[in-house]
Amino acid sequence: MANTRRIDKQIEKARERLEGVHRQDLGSLTAREQRQLLRACARGGTQVVRGRSTRRQDRRIERLWEDAAERIEQEIGELEAERRQMRTEARNDTRSGGRTNTRLGRW
Repeated sequence: MANTRRIDKQIEKARERLEGVHRQDLGSLTAREQRQLLRACARGGTQVVRGRSTRRQDRRIERLWEDAAERIEQEIGELEAERRQMRTEARNDTRSGGRTNTRLGRW
C-alpha cells in the first residue's frame, strides 16, 4: 500500500481550516483574505459613523467567507484525488509484482 501519511496530514489540516472558516475564525484565512476582511470591516465602521448603510460591506464579508470555504474545499478535493492516484499506482505495482522497468518504460 502506498505511503499516504503526508497527504493525509495535509488533508486533515485543510479540514481543520475549513472548520475554522465555518466558525469564522480569522486564523483560517490567508493573509490576503484577512486583510480584505479587515478592510471591509473598517469601511463598514466608517459607514456606521456616517449614518449610512453597511449592506455592501456586509455582502463583501459574507462573500469572503464563502470564497475561503470554497477554496479550501477545492484544495481538499485535489489532495484526495492525489491520494487516490497514489493508491491506484501502488495497487497496479503490486499486481505486476513490481517488475516494471522504469528506465525503458516496458514490462
